[in-house]
Amino acid sequence: MAHGHQSYPPSHYPIITMAAQHHLIAQSSNGSLFAVQSSNSSSVIRCYDGSVSNGSLKFTLRIPPPPTGGSSSSSFGGDQEAANNDPIRKLVFASSSSSGSSSSSSSSSRYLCALREYTILVFDLERGVVSHTLNIRDDLLSGGKRGRKSSISGNDQIKAVVCDAALTEDDDQLCVLVLFPSSGEGGGKCRIYQYDLTATDSSSGLKRKIKVGSVSGTSGDQLPSFGVEVSSSSSSNKKNERVIAIRMNDGLRICDYYSGEKLCKSTIPNSEGGSIISSLRLSTCSRYLAAATKNQVVVYKLGNDQNDAKKKSTLKIVAQLSCK
Repeated sequence: MAHGHQSYPPSHYPIITMAAQHHLIAQSSNGSLFAVQSSNSSSVIRCYDGSVSNGSLKFTLRIPPPPTGGSSSSSFGGDQEAANNDPIRKLVFASSSSSGSSSSSSSSSRYLCALREYTILVFDLERGVVSHTLNIRDDLLSGGKRGRKSSISGNDQIKAVVCDAALTEDDDQLCVLVLFPSSGEGGGKCRIYQYDLTATDSSSGLKRKIKVGSVSGTSGDQLPSFGVEVSSSSSSNKKNERVIAIRMNDGLRICDYYSGEKLCKSTIPNSEGGSIISSLRLSTCSRYLAAATKNQVVVYKLGNDQNDAKKKSTLKIVAQLSCK
């Protein structure tokens, strides 16, 4: 997604500003299906057959208008105007764990998730409709599944925004990176909200919340950049070894997937944010992490400090690839 350079007041993270024309593209895990959403037709998502060279259109999904109330960008009149002011930011395919070992295109991807400002539309591809909508602000104000009191103020809760989301394809868990902008400051706090996509609604689907940490604000024309990536259980080198990688502007965090424990952290050198949703990728062995900025790709290796008695996890740069 492209962005024009503009300066933001330090007390406010921007609601994402889409370019005049943009295209969002996602591919199913086995490559059999492509989803495309264009600013020229922001009320629909077109899904194409990925098994043929010309990519014939298989079906079209209609995007419902954003919910009314709770956000200044969601109170516009008319479906098209509302969609334009609260656009889809990212598309994520989800493979159904109940589909068994079948590799057919019809069963490879059961869900398609579409990220908005504070909601996530979950499309059931077998029925071609939105099966349910995840609303992070509803989950926040209700206190979550266990009813614990939040450490985040009510004003910051209602400003919460979806920054990014990553799918664990083997068990249909969606890890959503949520930002709570701090009032009067340029930064905020981040949490991971984990949802079970097989649940029928947002409240029953919310499994847990993981505290990630605080993030400082950006300055000048630098755009905030956030990203999340989750390793799959099948790619882990050791039993019960699985991680969540999080980017918050120029900071990186690695958390244990099962316990939520913070394992290690690092920074991105000469970071220049280019999009509120940034590219973050874990290798299939979960030992390497690539973080993309405007002009470079930084590759990290996740290891252990052999000189430390507890062999604490480390995240070290092994390569910086220039994109200039």
